[in-house]
Amino acid sequence: MAMTLDQFLEASGAEYCAGIIIHGIMGDRKKLGTYDDGVFQLNAEGQAMLTELEAAETAPEATTKRGRKKAEETTEPAAE
Repeated sequence: MAMTLDQFLEASGAEYCAGIIIHGIMGDRKKLGTYDDGVFQLNAEGQAMLTELEAAETAPEATTKRGRKKAEETTEPAAE
């Protein structure tokens, strides 16, 4: 499954600025790819992130097994 630039930015939390797709904060920023003249190209780090995002999107959601709630025992007040 392929993603559009908008889908990729939303899913990854990356930013698009001056034709460059960037992810991270301050010193941890990484260039993930470029977007020029309508062409969306990812570098190796961007491809790895895309693969992770697509795998997470297609993986079945983990469900937790929960037992049935036991019926609450109710005691009726004694009739006087």
